[in-house]
Amino acid sequence: MNQPVAPVASPRRQRPLPLRTRIAVLLVALALAGFGSLAAVGGWIVLEAEDAIVDAVIAEAARETLAGGGLPRVDWIRVFPGPEALRAATGLDRLPAGGGWHEAFAAPNGGSAVLADNWRSRWRVWRENLESEYRLRLAAPGDVFTGCLWVDVGRLEFTEAQAAPIRWAVLAVAAAVAVLALAASAVILRWTVRPVLLLAERVRGTAAELPADLAQGLADDEVGALARALQDSRARTTAVLEREQRFLAECSHELRTPLATLRSALILLPEVADDTAARARVTGRIARSVARMERLVQFFLVLAREGRQPAATGWVALAPLVREVVAEHAALAAPPPPRWMVEIPAEARVRASRDVVLTLVHNLVGNALKHSPGGRIAVRWHTPGRLEVDDDGPGFADLAPAATATAPPPVAPSYGLGLELLRRLCRLHGWSLERGVSAWGGARVGVAFATADTPPSSASGPVSD
Repeated sequence: MNQPVAPVASPRRQRPLPLRTRIAVLLVALALAGFGSLAAVGGWIVLEAEDAIVDAVIAEAARETLAGGGLPRVDWIRVFPGPEALRAATGLDRLPAGGGWHEAFAAPNGGSAVLADNWRSRWRVWRENLESEYRLRLAAPGDVFTGCLWVDVGRLEFTEAQAAPIRWAVLAVAAAVAVLALAASAVILRWTVRPVLLLAERVRGTAAELPADLAQGLADDEVGALARALQDSRARTTAVLEREQRFLAECSHELRTPLATLRSALILLPEVADDTAARARVTGRIARSVARMERLVQFFLVLAREGRQPAATGWVALAPLVREVVAEHAALAAPPPPRWMVEIPAEARVRASRDVVLTLVHNLVGNALKHSPGGRIAVRWHTPGRLEVDDDGPGFADLAPAATATAPPPVAPSYGLGLELLRRLCRLHGWSLERGVSAWGGARVGVAFATADTPPSSASGPVSD
C-alpha cells in the first residue's frame, strides 16, 4: 500500500539586507582594503628606502676601502686576499660564479654561511633560520684590487631604529585616509542613495497602484528618469484598463441591437407560424441577427488588439449596405416610426472590410435613432469621401447654442459609448470622426474616409454589397 509522501518544504529564502546597509558594508570593506593596501605599500617603500640607504653606506665604505689599498676604515668590513681565504674564514658553502657584489646569510652564533643566489639557497636560508645578513664582493676582471670584501650588514641595523617611526607614521596616514574615505563615503551614500530610498519608500506598500506623484521632488537624473518611467507605465496601465472597461461596455452596446432583433423575431414567430412568407421574413431576420452577432464578436476581437486590421478588405458599396442597416433599424423602431432620408449615390464605395463598414453604419444610424425616436434621420454621402448622419434630437451638449436667461439649452443625452467605438474604429483605419449640428438643430456625426479608401466614381473593380 502506497504511503502518502509528505510535501518537501522549500528552503526559506533569507531576506536580503537593505540597500543602504549593503552599500555601507561595501564602503567599509573598501575603506579597510584601502587602508591595508596603503599600509602595505608604505611599508614596502620604507623597507626599500632602508635597503637603499644601507646599500649606499656599504658602497661608500667599500669604495674608501678599495681606494686605501684594502685597509678597511670600519670594523664591519673584513678584507681577504682571495676567495678561498674568505671561504675558509666564513664557512661559505660555495663561491659565486662571477665577480661583484653577492648576498649571503649565516646563523647568529657563527658557523657555516649560505650564498643566496637562487631559490634553493633562499629556501635553505628560510628553513635553517639564518638571520645574519652579509654582503661579499669578489674582484672582477680588470679590478686593481684583487682581494675580497666581507660586509656584516647586521652592524648597520641602526637604520631600523630610524625606520620604525616612519612605519608608524605611514600607518597613521593610512588610518587617517581610511577615516576620511569612510566620511566621504557616508556623504556620497547620503547624497546618491537618498533619491533611490525615497523612490523605494513611495513604491513600497503600493502594490495595487503606484502613486501619481512618484517623480515629485526628484532631480532630472537616472533615478528621476526611472520614477517618470514608472509613472508613465502607471498611466499607460490605467489607460489600458480604462480602454478594456470601455471595450466591455461597447460590446454590450453593440450586441444590444441584434439581441433585440432576435427577441422581437422570437415573439413574432408563433404569430406567423401559418404564414409561410412572413415566417420566412422572421427567420431571415433571425439569421441576419445571428450572423451580425458573429461578425461583431470577431470584429471586437480584432478591435481589442489595436493596430491589427481585419484581413478581408475590398471595395464596399455603401448604398445597399445603408439600405440594409436602415431596414433593420426601421423594423426594430418603436412607434411612431422615424422618417428616413437616405441620399447615397450608387457609385459611393469605401475600401475596407464589409464588417467594419457595417458596424460603422450601424453605430451611426443606431445612435441617431436612439436619440431621435420618431424624428427625422438623414444619411448622406458627400464627395469625395464623407458619410454623414443627421437627426433632429437634442444634439451634443457642448455644441449647443449659448443659453439665454429665458431659454436655457436643452440637456442632451450622452453619445459616449457608440461614438467611442466609432472613434477607435476610425483611428484604427486612418479615418476621422467629426461632430456637428444638423440643419434641424440636432446632432450630426460624420466620418471622413481616407482619400485612398474612396476611389473616383469612374473607377472599376469588384464591389461587395
